[in-house]
Amino acid sequence: MTDDELVSFDDEITFLAEEACSGQQDDIWNVLIVDDDHDVHLTTQMALADLSIEGRKLAFHSCFSGADAYDFLSKNPLEIAVILLDVVMESHDAGLKLVSLIREDLKLSFPRIILRTGQPGYAPEVDTIRRLDINDYKTKSELTRGGLYTALSVAIRSYAQLRQIEINRLGLEKIVKAINDLSRIRGLSSYAEGAVLQICSILSIPEEGLVCVQSVTSSASEPLIIAAAGNFARLINQPLDALPNPCMKSALRQALSQRSHIIGRHTALYFGLENDREMAACIESNRVLTAVDEHLLNAFCASVSVGIDNLGLNARIESLAYVDPLLGIANRYRFERAITEQQAMFTNCVLILVDIDDFSSVNSTLDQHFGDDVLKAVCARLSHFISSDVILGRVAGDCFALVGPAESVKYDDIIQLFQDPFIVNNESLRISVTCGVVSLEQEGMATQGTELLKDANIALKQAKLFSRGKVQYFKASLRQAAKDRIELLTGLREAFSSDRLFLCYQPQIDLRSRRIIGAEALLRWRNQQGQFIPPDRFIPLAEQSGTIIPIGAWVLRTACAQLRQLIDLGYADFRMAVNVSYAQFREPDFVDMLKSVILDARVPAEQLEIELTESIAIEDPLAINKTLSAIRALGIKVAMDDFGTGYSSLSVLNRLRIDRLKIDRAFVADASLSATEANLARVIVHLAKDFQLNVIAEGIETESQLNELVKMGCDEGQGYFIAKPMDAKTFVDWLVMNAT
Repeated sequence: MTDDELVSFDDEITFLAEEACSGQQDDIWNVLIVDDDHDVHLTTQMALADLSIEGRKLAFHSCFSGADAYDFLSKNPLEIAVILLDVVMESHDAGLKLVSLIREDLKLSFPRIILRTGQPGYAPEVDTIRRLDINDYKTKSELTRGGLYTALSVAIRSYAQLRQIEINRLGLEKIVKAINDLSRIRGLSSYAEGAVLQICSILSIPEEGLVCVQSVTSSASEPLIIAAAGNFARLINQPLDALPNPCMKSALRQALSQRSHIIGRHTALYFGLENDREMAACIESNRVLTAVDEHLLNAFCASVSVGIDNLGLNARIESLAYVDPLLGIANRYRFERAITEQQAMFTNCVLILVDIDDFSSVNSTLDQHFGDDVLKAVCARLSHFISSDVILGRVAGDCFALVGPAESVKYDDIIQLFQDPFIVNNESLRISVTCGVVSLEQEGMATQGTELLKDANIALKQAKLFSRGKVQYFKASLRQAAKDRIELLTGLREAFSSDRLFLCYQPQIDLRSRRIIGAEALLRWRNQQGQFIPPDRFIPLAEQSGTIIPIGAWVLRTACAQLRQLIDLGYADFRMAVNVSYAQFREPDFVDMLKSVILDARVPAEQLEIELTESIAIEDPLAINKTLSAIRALGIKVAMDDFGTGYSSLSVLNRLRIDRLKIDRAFVADASLSATEANLARVIVHLAKDFQLNVIAEGIETESQLNELVKMGCDEGQGYFIAKPMDAKTFVDWLVMNAT
């Protein structure tokens, strides 16, 4: 039975003939007499021997000192309704001391206490009566048979009211707890038990005779006991036929067969449920139910219907909260809890993230529905592979997660799972995965599911960067590196918004004439402590995070504004080179942004040059050339930066429409020290000339390097030998000083 199979009901109560079954013994009120005078015990019992109060006989228990009474109350399981207590026994305040022990030490708040004394001068103070909850104070001379009966009647009614309030509270607690615990397997049982306990409380009947069953109307199977109390508690999850009480069994079967409530000595309440299911609850009562009782039952059943309706609603909400709607496995939130649960159950647990490689290509090339089918196929294979002690979940769009004992979760086996192709919609599809692995028992590991998933994701990202299609095991150093990257990225974003990023300009010259022809704009960052952060630390991070898009646009605008200033100062043919990342280049509005920049800065387009790395050569050449053509149509020049360090080939030069090649500093070496680098630089220069491209070399640090480049036929250059990068003001001053 599951909680989500329940809905509300609207049955009217039908009152049928009362049952003939009977047999429960009448209840009694337990009265404890505490007095050091034996005659008081005898006369009290004789005076009240044949009397009943509220339909119950009185049962007397005797103690002859405060110590005896304390021992009796601390060890005896009887529920004492009233204590008739002598004030003066072994000491003048023995009675009051016992009352204090009863209330404060034994924590017995329900028994009503009537103090009796033969010495009126020992009457307690009003504050003491209030503090110790003393019900009455009488001199022994006042306690005639009638007086004693009256005092006991008042005390017993008070006791009964307190017990009734407590029963009500306990019943409500059961219901509240059941509602709060619906996510547990026994949510329905707890709710059913609490609801019927509340009925017992409302009707002031014992809780011993409580049985609740559930059945399927379309099935011939025996109804199942889902909740029981008292002597019947052992019958939970057994068939109704196992119930030894024939009267209760008959009432339950009658309620289920007639689909109505049966009111009588054994009252059975019927609840019609959703999905062809029904429930009946039976309680046993020693008295005939009054009209008030019937109205109470009617009102209470209406509230129970709301509760049952909420059971199903909460179960559906829980499914939405914890279950992946596409695959029916644990979602990320549920999986985080599962990590903690697995840690508590097993030692040496392992957490593995399994990420499908290039899944976005599947979605974009085919469609989302096909992608969903791929996910289902992967889920099915993983589900078939794992054992019962492993939990499988989906924690991201194309990322699965497994957690369980190390002997049951072996990442090599998971990689091997994907060696065979998948059949998806009658199509054979090869899928590879990349895995991030975390040992949950590793020293220094995080303990919370959320943190452990973060660690696994750190390992996964590392694997996707450097060992795609393989496995990366998490190390604490990876977490620290990730933390450092996050802190660096946060600092970069804050620096950008606070105008702490700035540009430096490194002059570029014609190598033969040594005339200044332009400059390269270089992004720099000085942190709040005044320290420079190396560009090779923060620029790759900006590219990975997408922060390079707004920063790159700012660099272009700032560099063009500086170019405008230089033109106004008389440097009419000055060229400004700006690095552009591929992330910027592939933005749909990149060309429009370039056009806006040169128009706003009022600079000639032909005096702006953008530098791209040759890594763009691995992308779609048609799309790349379309963008390059649009850029060059504006008049903007395009240079290939760092040529020779990555995807260099003749096909790159043949395919891409560029204007200039830039020789990387790695090949600009002193010819006298390394002829190999010089030969490589010479090859690049000759290639450029063959494709009618200009050549510029970076990283020139000595005059001999410059002279060797001139001999090779290199056109232009930059480097520390010529000038270091300078801020805008220093650069302008440098230009003035070096004007020819």
